[in-house]
Amino acid sequence: MALADIQNRIISDARQEAAALVEAAKERAATQIERERTGAAAEEAESADAARKEGDTLKIKMVSPVKISAKNEFLAARQEQIEEVYRRALADMKKLGARQYRAAITSLLETLPSGIGGEIVPATNKASEVRKAVSAFSKTRKGSPRLSVKRASKQFSGGFIFRSEKFNLDCSFESLMKDVRDKTENRVAELLFGKEGV
Repeated sequence: MALADIQNRIISDARQEAAALVEAAKERAATQIERERTGAAAEEAESADAARKEGDTLKIKMVSPVKISAKNEFLAARQEQIEEVYRRALADMKKLGARQYRAAITSLLETLPSGIGGEIVPATNKASEVRKAVSAFSKTRKGSPRLSVKRASKQFSGGFIFRSEKFNLDCSFESLMKDVRDKTENRVAELLFGKEGV
């Protein structure tokens, strides 16, 4: 083997090796390009998905306050209807005729604890009716401690306030209506709106 053959052999081997290296480099480049293409597509899909999710979240954020506001308005309207029922009931109590008013006062006087005397403070516009009811009531309860009717109050529209040394009892129409409301509001709502509306 001559020197020229060795050189040719080295050059031939080098060319083959160079061709193999170029081919390997092309394959690596193609693989890298494919990875980049796949990665870019995946990234694009992820971006589109993220944008969709963000849009949905934004839509929910925009719709939720509107729904909440509408529900609040709906509930406020229902609450106003319930308020109106109790306003009308109180207005009807205020319109009682003299005889009915005295009967209502007598019923309230009967709820007072027996054996305790005190002062009855009537509403300003109904003081004379309260005096008549207290007088009639006191006659039926001989031997009971005395009930005296005091100066009328403008703080309430009907009924009375009982004051004794031991306690005070608010029997004003407003207080009675509040007690009745506490006990009946759910039932009133059920009657107005049905069981589903409560």
